Amino acid sequence: MLAKVDFHALFEVVYTSVVIVVLVSFAFAALLYGAVRSADAGREGHSAAAFGFALMAFLGTAVCTAIVGFGFYVITKK
Repeated sequence: MLAKVDFHALFEVVYTSVVIVVLVSFAFAALLYGAVRSADAGREGHSAAAFGFALMAFLGTAVCTAIVGFGFYVITKK
């Protein structure tokens, strides 16, 4: 007996996972780039640039944390 496949649900899982992977990748890249550039700018005495890059690192951290937290919420919701 053949199983019935719900292609709509399968497609939804695929495109949702692709979007989440891209979002987490960009957020983590912003975290790393902002942290490294903030340290470099601070070392060179550019405090405004260091603050801007630190803010970028903070926002990247916040987005990564929010996505992981939401993932845990969805998994444990059942």
